[in-house]
Amino acid sequence: MMIIYLMMIVIVIVILLVVVSEIVVVIVAGEIILIGQYLILRIIQIYLIHHHMIFQWKI
Repeated sequence: MMIIYLMMIVIVIVILLVVVSEIVVVIVAGEIILIGQYLILRIIQIYLIHHHMIFQWKI
């Protein structure tokens, strides 16, 4: 009987670890995506501003 209980406890612990790791991965991935989007937007803004300045110089 003890072996069955131990097996069940181990299975439950493994499932909990998997669920927690999944949640952590999702949160971390979400943060990285948000930071990435912010950086990409900043780069595009800087790029456009520089291009705009170049166009003004040409005129």
